[in-house]
Amino acid sequence: MEIRCKKISVFVVLVMGLCLTASFASEESQSPDQVIKDFASAYYMLDPVMEEYLCNDCKETENEVNAVDLFLEIAEYEAYNRGFKKSFLRKMPLFVETKVLEMNDTSARVKVDLILTRSINPLFRAVGYIFQIQNVYDVEEIVYLVNEEGHWKIGPGAFGLPK
Repeated sequence: MEIRCKKISVFVVLVMGLCLTASFASEESQSPDQVIKDFASAYYMLDPVMEEYLCNDCKETENEVNAVDLFLEIAEYEAYNRGFKKSFLRKMPLFVETKVLEMNDTSARVKVDLILTRSINPLFRAVGYIFQIQNVYDVEEIVYLVNEEGHWKIGPGAFGLPK
């Protein structure tokens, strides 16, 4: 009976630890730095989930067109004109460094430095690294964020999204 109680208490401690870790992780994900890192990853990997990180004013262009859909269509058109699929244009952030320049309760201005590489498939990255033929792209950007309903969101004009 004692062994069973010990197993149950260990299980309870593990579950509580996981709950605490999850709550700390969700708090951290609300920081402007983490929002920018998550958005940059989705943006350069051409993932439509990037829309979740945009403020309400950025989700539609002046002509009331979904900005993310327009961005992805432009990427697909550009790839087609070059003779590739859209997936060829995906870039994976290898290194993301952020520095908060200004911040208050409603807005923030953050400098972002990114190092990107083509993300066709992992084998391409490995072969490119071994033979030193892999292109690396440096991006430096200042991103504006706004606090909407307690959540940090990417502001207008980030990374060249259509306005």
